Amino acid sequence: MKELVLDLGPSDRGIDLGDWVEEHRLWGVIPKRGGYECLPDSDEPEEYDNASFDDYYRQAKRLGLHVGAYYYSIATDVRTMRHNARHLVSLLDGYDLDLPVYLDMEDPAQLHLSAGARADLIEAFCDVVEGAGYIAGVYGGADALADIPKGRLRGYAMWAAAWQGKKPSWASDYGMWQQGGMNLDGDVVYDDVNGYHDFDWCYEDYLSMTGGGDDDQMCDEIDGWAETLEECRDASDYAYCTCEVYSCGYSQPNRTGISFESLRGGWAETDCSYGVATWLYWSDTLPDLYGFWTAIEVDYLVGQGFELLDADEVEPMRNDVLWRPGHTGLYIGDGMQAEALRTERHDAGYDGSIPGDQDGGETVVREYPAGGWTYILRPPCNQGIEPEPEPRPEIPDEGAGAIYRLFDSGSGAHLYTANLDEARRASSWMDYEGVAWRVSGDGQPVYRLFDERSGDHFLTTSESERDTARGWMADEGVAFVTGGDIPVHRLYDEGSGQHFYTASEHEYQAVRQWMTDEGIGFYATSERDQIAYAAHVQSIGWMAPVKAGETAGTSGKSLRLEALRIVPPRGMVIDAMAHVQGIGDVWVEGISHEGGTIGTVGESRRVEGIAIRVVNGGHLQYRCHIQRKGWTPWVDDGNYCGTRGERLRVEAVQIRFA
Repeated sequence: MKELVLDLGPSDRGIDLGDWVEEHRLWGVIPKRGGYECLPDSDEPEEYDNASFDDYYRQAKRLGLHVGAYYYSIATDVRTMRHNARHLVSLLDGYDLDLPVYLDMEDPAQLHLSAGARADLIEAFCDVVEGAGYIAGVYGGADALADIPKGRLRGYAMWAAAWQGKKPSWASDYGMWQQGGMNLDGDVVYDDVNGYHDFDWCYEDYLSMTGGGDDDQMCDEIDGWAETLEECRDASDYAYCTCEVYSCGYSQPNRTGISFESLRGGWAETDCSYGVATWLYWSDTLPDLYGFWTAIEVDYLVGQGFELLDADEVEPMRNDVLWRPGHTGLYIGDGMQAEALRTERHDAGYDGSIPGDQDGGETVVREYPAGGWTYILRPPCNQGIEPEPEPRPEIPDEGAGAIYRLFDSGSGAHLYTANLDEARRASSWMDYEGVAWRVSGDGQPVYRLFDERSGDHFLTTSESERDTARGWMADEGVAFVTGGDIPVHRLYDEGSGQHFYTASEHEYQAVRQWMTDEGIGFYATSERDQIAYAAHVQSIGWMAPVKAGETAGTSGKSLRLEALRIVPPRGMVIDAMAHVQGIGDVWVEGISHEGGTIGTVGESRRVEGIAIRVVNGGHLQYRCHIQRKGWTPWVDDGNYCGTRGERLRVEAVQIRFA
């Protein structure tokens, strides 16, 4: 469902709700009932009621609209917040509400509290309101709610504020979204402007919780298709707008490049599976904007309550997902389907426009069942009731040394554990993906990649899986190598719900400042500490190699460094440069695990500075000990360290992981 709601404060006076019903099909109102704050001409906060609430309540009931309420409070302690909630309950006596009663949390004093303290205030308010028989909830923006662990808000109605026309990316379980301001003519603004009133979209069926509404509404009762994004009512509308109204191209490398802004701007790109995912997410059919491929789509959607049906045995309904190996689309009703086609290969029976020109020809609406389909995945709203989830099979005992890998499709988080019992417990809400690797001494590098969107750190020993994930994740190089007895620390970020794993003591000490240390996850060999480098020094020659953070060269002996040999860890590739006396900058590119040398040997030339540029596999820092100056500050990879034109020698070098 997607219904228009107005939230009305004391400044919203003289509004005829009947006009809004006639012009915009207004469905409900959330007027302010009261609050606790400093009123004009007062330095002390006090509790008060909003006299205009009664007028809007009576109008709404006469028009058959649905009604809730909100309460603004600046309370920063639990005791005061409970008192405010009891005050609100007393103000609501005699009113029949079928939408939630919300705490408005946006006061600066509250926003400066910790996430835990804000969660305590919300729970104190909602406990009192729920105890009085209302649906309790909280209103706020990202600064108020985004960092509160989801578990603390579960069960409360969330009303998320996110203006500028974008749905709140920081929340996935909101029931109502405050989009901006609107006037009676339908003009929308994203600032406070006189004559405009805050408008919202309600997606949650609160009426079924309070005994109102119709629980039997099906997705396919909507006829026709929206012609603008603002008019979209369901996934089929969004699919039609993407494929028919706006110019959306096909792209796998930039498949996440689909948004309201990119569609309006004519530079949107998606592939088949991400298009379906986006349409379902925009219509709130799915809780999160997941990023899957067709290979895992069926399992994911079944896990979300979709019903798997044989496409040859049933007729599709509006908003049904269509699937066959390697391709997916959406049935949008009236005998039509929407899909993003791989026109580069012409493998879907559609000879589109020039591949890659992104002129809109790569996404189409055409007659069902063009191309043929194997399965229909039917969303819960087309089934009438939410099906009971299938019990998950128990994870088998994979033997000693197995590291079990699980994935939470909701948060995008991976879990890696050597504990079979923990893996089995986690499998009640996570998908088991098999054995990630074994802690035997086989010496396999474990690659680590980072997904900036979800905050997930992904680990794999598969080079092909790593190369695929590089399409949307940042490659952080080799985290460690299987086998060995170095502890791999496991830490947990309560805010994002993500785990982090590292064999680097330096990284561990830094990250534990804001993450919860969960101890040693398993053991490995710390490949991150195995970068090696050696100095060729005047009158000495080649010195013994050293590891990350150690000194290559001399200090206090007035000996010039003439060359530096660098051996990066497996998975890292660098370009390196030495500024050499009488020659200048000399670059050596593509240095991998086999090593490479910068500078000169046998020419008695001093190195005056160095630079290292990481091509892939992580980040480095380095510093130099300079004649008469001593140690320079640490510099990040890609930057020059040393002097130019001063005829000063580098005497020693240190390199470490950033």
